[in-house]
Amino acid sequence: MCVLLERFVKADGEAPKVTPGQKRDVLKLASQHGRENFLRAADAWIASHPWNNRTTDPLLTFISGFAGYLSQANHKDEANARREKLKAEMHIHSAIAAKQSQELWGPVPVKPDVPEPPAEEFLEEDPG
Repeated sequence: MCVLLERFVKADGEAPKVTPGQKRDVLKLASQHGRENFLRAADAWIASHPWNNRTTDPLLTFISGFAGYLSQANHKDEANARREKLKAEMHIHSAIAAKQSQELWGPVPVKPDVPEPPAEEFLEEDPG
């Protein structure tokens, strides 16, 4: 409960009002889903920021929407895992393509470091 309130204060600037019933419900969610899942759902809730300065009980949205916030966190984690997997696959395929290109066309020639002539030389009219 303390970690949730600390994260809330960090995002909002002040602690929310917590009734004994809300505290009981929050602690029940934490014990049912475990610390990691609870905090992932809490981070999703805080990121969505479903309260404003007229909200009297912001924790009610967290309690009533806990399953949705946990689902958002799971979806985000799955998307990040897919993205990392695709990055690794792209790196592998890029290396394979580079190797095949070298086998087919030979190594990429290295251009010597020759300074480019000044632009003025290109702009001068041909005297001849």
